[in-house]
Amino acid sequence: MRLLLLFSGLMLSPGRGSKVPCHLCKNLNLTRPLEMVDSRGKTCAALMVNMFSLDSGTRQCRQLVMRNQVRCCTLAQVEQIPQDPPADAISLLKRGPYKRCDLCYTKDFPYNTAMVINMLYIGVGSCKQYWDYGVSGWIPTHLCSALQFFAYEPCGCGKFNPLKPPL
Repeated sequence: MRLLLLFSGLMLSPGRGSKVPCHLCKNLNLTRPLEMVDSRGKTCAALMVNMFSLDSGTRQCRQLVMRNQVRCCTLAQVEQIPQDPPADAISLLKRGPYKRCDLCYTKDFPYNTAMVINMLYIGVGSCKQYWDYGVSGWIPTHLCSALQFFAYEPCGCGKFNPLKPPL
């Protein structure tokens, strides 16, 4: 903890032989921390943190301050920067790296598709999403039987499916 405080003190106060960090805003008064500064989603807060590693006397520091100070450090009305579209999510059309894992060990489709389950190392998803992941090979093989046991009743598999005739 002392080392962190000592380091942060050195970064904020210039001493002999040390450089003065580049500050985006005077007095570190960042008025719009979540304002976007580029089309890839970089915010004023992220830019400010990155700028601390620059020396205030460099050309790069001066350019970043001139380009972004009004946007990040004042309440002046500025034009929004259009953002790039997000990257595509994992396509379930692609086959996953694991063997097929039917959510219901009886190999039937889950009755309760809207039920949300959460499994460690996989995450939160509906029974329908878990079924899609399993048949596409995105459920790790070593977790398949645990998932089938865990999801059997809440997802409406086997005897818990009211549409399936009793045995």
